[in-house]
Amino acid sequence: MGVGNSQTVDIAVANNGDAQGMLISRISLSSCYDIDMNQLEILQDRAKIDNFEISADKTLLTLYWTYLKEGEQK
Repeated sequence: MGVGNSQTVDIAVANNGDAQGMLISRISLSSCYDIDMNQLEILQDRAKIDNFEISADKTLLTLYWTYLKEGEQK
């Protein structure tokens, strides 16, 4: 992959048991990656994630889901 090219990562969260409260996914990123904030906001608008935060050095992305019903996948 060359400099400036984009890369997409697919992440799925599924609940195979009882309903769950707050769930998080912490994703470690190489310092050379740049996160597209617009794409994260689109995921929020489409209810794929409830919230997100990025560490100050942009090497850790945390995704939040506040509730996941039994059998639900996002």
